[in-house]
Amino acid sequence: MLSTTSADQLVQRISAAYPDLSKQLKAIALHIEKNRDHVGLEGIQDMARQCGVQPSAVVRFAKHFGFSGFTELQAVFRDNLSRQIAPGRNYQARIRDLIAGGTGKLSSTDIAREFVAGSIEGMQELQTKLDPAAFKTAVDLLVRSECVWIAGARRALQSLFIALAYALELSHAGTAP
Repeated sequence: MLSTTSADQLVQRISAAYPDLSKQLKAIALHIEKNRDHVGLEGIQDMARQCGVQPSAVVRFAKHFGFSGFTELQAVFRDNLSRQIAPGRNYQARIRDLIAGGTGKLSSTDIAREFVAGSIEGMQELQTKLDPAAFKTAVDLLVRSECVWIAGARRALQSLFIALAYALELSHAGTAP
């Protein structure tokens, strides 16, 4: 595998090669293009079933694009997903700089300011990357669901998860539009 391949670069390569792929590999290519955020999490059996192919076809697909197998292909999407949900590098660097430059003891105000700055940074990133059509689809699915579990990772999106839980409670109670 090319270690510098990102999920976006790989999807571009797949799109470019699409016309020359077999029927089975085209089905896998379409699945990856439409579900790239899930590829890093789903197993080979699940992907094969969703594409209507055998798991061996998924392995062939991975090898066609220079990977040793499905796991290596999946790692590209998993790494991309990890970067999306990991706390910002800037926040980590600022905390390290504060620790290295100070007495080693941060004041509660310093910690609070960095926490807020990291949260703002995460929310600004969310604001710029929010896809209105996908968000509307997600909201429609949530509203029609009988039960919704909310799980969040790290500090940057904590306020979003709290707001989402509150909005869903209002919606369930019939007080939200």
